[in-house]
Amino acid sequence: MKLAINYSKPALELRRDGKIPVDLLKAALQKDWIAKAETSGSIYVHFPLGTSPNGVVNFDYDSTDWPWVFGLMESTQTDYLNLHVKVNESDYPNDPIGDEVYQDCVKCINELTLHVPASQVIIENVVVRENDAAFVHPTAFGAFFTSLVTETGCGLLLDTAHLRISCLEMGLDFREEVLKFPLHALREWHICGVGIKPGKDVLFDSMPMSEEDWQATAFVIAAIREGHAAKPGVVAIEYGGIGDQFEWRSDPMEIFTECRTVRHMLDLI
Repeated sequence: MKLAINYSKPALELRRDGKIPVDLLKAALQKDWIAKAETSGSIYVHFPLGTSPNGVVNFDYDSTDWPWVFGLMESTQTDYLNLHVKVNESDYPNDPIGDEVYQDCVKCINELTLHVPASQVIIENVVVRENDAAFVHPTAFGAFFTSLVTETGCGLLLDTAHLRISCLEMGLDFREEVLKFPLHALREWHICGVGIKPGKDVLFDSMPMSEEDWQATAFVIAAIREGHAAKPGVVAIEYGGIGDQFEWRSDPMEIFTECRTVRHMLDLI
């Protein structure tokens, strides 16, 4: 299992100095960030792709430069096309009945399989909030993902911070819910802390790790060790980043501690 961490200036410097035991920096689909991240060694790219009724959407660009995407998959250690299962209520002005949302997700996965085999497509759970429409709630949990993986043959990208927030919002138990995901198809795993941003009153991810976050991480480690989950190819720590939204939460000591602790935990598997 390769260990990665979000590309940030402190992570780049710590890696260059050999102070964090990471195999990869995780970069967004931004040319200058990718170029800078590569100066410290191997990287992989996390793509801003998501689901919609009209097919795969790109959160960061009006359209997707597919030749660029495929070029990055070949020139970096990017093995998968990742797809965020993100359902926007505004896309469904009449609360959908039956499996309308599900079939749209299947359509998006199949769209990506026109470019790569289904085994190279991974679907990621995102956050749902209590005040989201009722039809959105199931799309962040295990049964929905199990059906998608079974029908399409794609893999799973499990984001435990996203699931922790969704469970806290919905009053569900994290341990029970994580075991409902198709963990046999786990290909990538994202780890980070959950907390309140200054001046906000809702939970966010990409925060420093708390004791509860470490407990959630240890639970997934145990599931992998005991054979209840597949060993993911990449485990990515999603703390830190570039720009005003992330630089205030890119503390070098936190990066140092998280990388060393997660590496030690992975070595126990």
